[in-house]
Amino acid sequence: MERYHIYAVSSVNDLRTAEELLNSIKSYRPPKGLTLKEDASFLKSVCKDLREDPFDEEAKERIKEAGYMIFICSPSSKGNSALEDRLLYFLDTHKKDRLITVISDGEPDEAFPEILREKKTVTHALPDGRTIERTEIIEPVAADLRGDTEKKRRQLLRYETVRIAALVLGLHPDELERRHEARKRRSLIRILSVLTAAVLIISGIFTWLGIRARNEGRTADMQTELTVRTAERTIKELPELFKDDPDALPYIDEAVKKADDELEDLGISGLSDSPEEGSMP
Repeated sequence: MERYHIYAVSSVNDLRTAEELLNSIKSYRPPKGLTLKEDASFLKSVCKDLREDPFDEEAKERIKEAGYMIFICSPSSKGNSALEDRLLYFLDTHKKDRLITVISDGEPDEAFPEILREKKTVTHALPDGRTIERTEIIEPVAADLRGDTEKKRRQLLRYETVRIAALVLGLHPDELERRHEARKRRSLIRILSVLTAAVLIISGIFTWLGIRARNEGRTADMQTELTVRTAERTIKELPELFKDDPDALPYIDEAVKKADDELEDLGISGLSDSPEEGSMP
């Protein structure tokens, strides 16, 4: 039986959240130069138990062998015996700090299983010097993916992916977050450099095309077509292409190549070709 380092559990109603999170974790690449306590390949070693099947011996064996469990908490998972049986078995066979709870929907008291909500008696001092005891509910610290908008959900997904990756790799979350932000800044600088070059190329094409088009009497048509099919593809689509991947240069190269192809479709061979009559000297 194949051994998995991460065992993930969710209800079928939380399938989308679970799949997005697990795919994000599996595709995450730690920044270079880090000394990792665990193998980075552990992030890709994920067993997805997302169907609420009966808890059988095969599932028990895989949970026993796993290093971590990711448990997706929501009103759909709370009280679900198939899921909570898996959770109980993991807690019986592992240390509690190996459990990663993720809240995907609902308020904490609606989402967390009762076995994770601990009752604790706390002593409070009153202003007059007397003390009273109160019973409080201590809920687990959990990754939170509850975004009001799709944009907010994507931001939370990226943030929690880094923190979960840090835990699995044996790093302090703040250390990995700092390295992750530094990598994003370096990537952004490279991206801006490519964008600047692309804008300069497009500006040169406009100048060259304007001279050629004036001679041919087709300035408006050719500039409109170029704007729609080249500038828009090169600039407006770039944020969508690299929004979830900090190492975005391969995507930008692809976009620029597509722009070159569009220019060829327009009958423009490129600035590097030998100038024709009426073209820019």
